Amino acid sequence: MPEQRFKARAFTTKNSLTEDLPALLQIVEHIKPVLIVIDNLRMAFTDTDTNNNKEITRMMYTLLALCESSKTAIVITDHFRKHTSSLLSDSDLQTGSGVKTDLSDGDFFLRKSGQSKHLRLLKRGKSRHFEEADDAKLLRLNPETMWFEVVEEHVNEAEHIGLKTIRQKDEQQDMARLLQEQGKTFREIAVILGKSKSTVHRWLDADKSGDENK
Repeated sequence: MPEQRFKARAFTTKNSLTEDLPALLQIVEHIKPVLIVIDNLRMAFTDTDTNNNKEITRMMYTLLALCESSKTAIVITDHFRKHTSSLLSDSDLQTGSGVKTDLSDGDFFLRKSGQSKHLRLLKRGKSRHFEEADDAKLLRLNPETMWFEVVEEHVNEAEHIGLKTIRQKDEQQDMARLLQEQGKTFREIAVILGKSKSTVHRWLDADKSGDENK
């Protein structure tokens, strides 16, 4: 089957999407897109209180009507609630009304990994068609293509998120050992755990000395 190529078009406005919906509908009718990406929800609907169930329900039904009438898939990006960067995706990371989740086909979480600024975690949350995913996919941003490539299909999210918030020394040391087994350098482990390189070196060197003394 021949590879299909699609053109990307951007629609920007200083108005709320609700105000510009008639113009947007004309554009959709003309170019017949296969995918519409709204980035981001709050900026697109500045006249909507995203914490108000009634208003967010009206907004979601507007988008569902657009999706149905145009036979187009719609992806909406939204930001996590503040101060949740160290929480796992199973925690309540969503902001505002839960109606967004109830009326959408699925939730996907895309977030930074603590192991590298180029790595991202992609995890499927609620979905109408599949069970929630237990593991996350590990992606790497390719700076040349500006697109993500799959590094691993199944990774433990806890090894990438919130590592600097680990307070117990023995847990920090266990994580340092695990990261070393994954091929991380002392410097990389130090950055991930928020510790000094000398501290990480002392921990892991002590393990090595203990093995040699057995």
